[in-house]
Amino acid sequence: MYNAICENWISEEKAIELVGKEAVEAVKSENCEFTNRVIDDCFGVEEMSASIDLDCEEYDILTIYYLVSKEDLENCKEDLGNCNYEEYFFDVN
Repeated sequence: MYNAICENWISEEKAIELVGKEAVEAVKSENCEFTNRVIDDCFGVEEMSASIDLDCEEYDILTIYYLVSKEDLENCKEDLGNCNYEEYFFDVN
């Protein structure tokens, strides 16, 4: 759906394959912040992310990116914990 935004991101399954389920579950439990990346309004989403440091030889950081609809954010502005964080992707560095 948002291929132009997330072309370099990887799926949860691939992240588990690369860094392990424990790391993936750990980053999913972190509080996320707005990335302030500019996303074209036609997508109608804001990007949020959270990262953890990895204890891994191949990679240093695991980041999860959430795409949250602007409408959902407006409806949840008092408590962002109520937003829909179901659409997410990962990146490893």
